[in-house]
Amino acid sequence: MPLSQRIVWTALPNGAAQPKGTDSAPKLRLSVHVAPQLETAIGASGTLADYPDFASVLSPLNWADTLNSLTFQVEVSTTGTPPVVKTVTGVSVASPPAESGLFGMIFRPSMRVKSFTFADRSGATMRSFSTREVHTAIKDQYRAIAAEPSLTYRIPQVMDLVQPPGLTNPPIVNVMPQEVRPQAVRSLANNPAQTAAFQQFEAFHAAFAVPQGFTPPAIPPMDFHRAVSSLGNFPLLLRRIGLVFELEFPLSNDIIGSRRIRVLPQWRSGRVVVPRTDSCPWTQYSLDAPTMRVGTITKRYVKRFMAASNTGEIRKGYLVARDIDSAANNPVRLYNVDVDSTAARFLGVASSA
Repeated sequence: MPLSQRIVWTALPNGAAQPKGTDSAPKLRLSVHVAPQLETAIGASGTLADYPDFASVLSPLNWADTLNSLTFQVEVSTTGTPPVVKTVTGVSVASPPAESGLFGMIFRPSMRVKSFTFADRSGATMRSFSTREVHTAIKDQYRAIAAEPSLTYRIPQVMDLVQPPGLTNPPIVNVMPQEVRPQAVRSLANNPAQTAAFQQFEAFHAAFAVPQGFTPPAIPPMDFHRAVSSLGNFPLLLRRIGLVFELEFPLSNDIIGSRRIRVLPQWRSGRVVVPRTDSCPWTQYSLDAPTMRVGTITKRYVKRFMAASNTGEIRKGYLVARDIDSAANNPVRLYNVDVDSTAARFLGVASSA
């Protein structure tokens, strides 16, 4: 397979800038994230110098220079069927030029490039536990103890914990080792759901056991894609080297509301050494731009321009934690206690009772 490169250009709505002067329309801002995906020959590794858009041993030019030479087109699409696509006018780059020298210091032409492959984690096994089951068990136990008047002014004893009034099968008994259970409660049947939930909790927090004679694998040499991923926590640096940049374009009435947006790079014509493919995904957005009067002039101002969820989990930039119409449909459950540390203490009490 010959060398190839795929570049993903992701549009991220990023608010607006209001120019001075009452007659000027607001400028919408769009952050663009660049994700290079370089492919080498099958079974081989290459170097960044194999991709002239990113580095070269024949000249000091690199990705920063490539980006600075591009222009960009922005398209907005309605969400109806069929969608109507509009090309936005007046698009300009609002961020400073990418710094070629800084990019070259981080990504040298000799940097190793391992062919990009998508890591499919859809079949990966994850260890977790039912927070709801654990929280409910602890809440029931505490509520039963708190409701007993005789325990108001004294510390509960073991039998108070395992036989509180109102609970025929106390949760603490389900997690108490059989050998330390008082004789009076040894015949109580376990609650399978609660027992499994606490077992999963303990497995989730168990320390990783290193097998005897285990030899840690050698750390592989830094690869271009790994290096790019490692910069994810440094947004200012990403902007300086051209992996994130800003676009601006004027607000117009026909793009207000809930729509989709994407960015299309416009490459200069010339010799292409490594075939390139641009991937320009659509991003759902919400643009709220009400009108206001300034003196005798009616104008719009941008209240909100941000990415939106097309399934409703995020509204106005916030996670929807409650369904006001039906509590059963709440996508997120909120707990006002630290369930993990509370469960750990609960297990500790049960084991040492």
